[in-house]
Amino acid sequence: AEDLEERLGILKSFFTEQLYQSICRGLFEKDKTLFSFALCTSILRGDKMMDDTELRFLLVGPTSDMVEKGPPVPEDWVGKQRWNEILTLNTLPAFNGFADYFTANTAEFKRIYDSVEADKEVLPGPWEEKLTPLQKLCFIRAMRIDCLKAALITFISKQIGQKFVEPPTFDISKSFADSVNTTPLIFILSPGTDPVSDVIAFADKLGMLKRFESIS
Repeated sequence: AEDLEERLGILKSFFTEQLYQSICRGLFEKDKTLFSFALCTSILRGDKMMDDTELRFLLVGPTSDMVEKGPPVPEDWVGKQRWNEILTLNTLPAFNGFADYFTANTAEFKRIYDSVEADKEVLPGPWEEKLTPLQKLCFIRAMRIDCLKAALITFISKQIGQKFVEPPTFDISKSFADSVNTTPLIFILSPGTDPVSDVIAFADKLGMLKRFESIS
């Protein structure tokens, strides 16, 4: 590309994808979403598109008990722990007045609480339009933390692309191309996986099957 900004954008996209694919090779499946989110937040912070206070709440949650000296729990289904999350959420500038609105409209929030896919529900009142994608993640954390992983996947795909939530399948040829005799390939076995057949097939493809030795 002749335009500098466009060229830098292409390079950034290429190297980010290469980094993602390379790192994913060495991660367990359960850790890949966490890495994708870390990569996503790093990019957004570098572009000054992320508020550190909101990110801290999303990652850590409440650090003190605000229920003891705060307003009473509005409904039994809310519970002390969830109410503490909401009161802490209320301290963020973007959520100013949220606790009072929640108390006055518990029936609307009960709909989200009861939903199987709470992360896909529309927020009551002005909050759907008012909140950013990151702030909606903070809300999901406070309201239905069990739906947070699904919400994170949607967030990542919208911010940096669907390809960063679809981990690449293992390709032994690409891994082999990156290895040398001093940095061999090391496979960490887990229940239900056995890479031996893939290794033998790849050795045969390279014409090295006669030199292949299995020691266990």
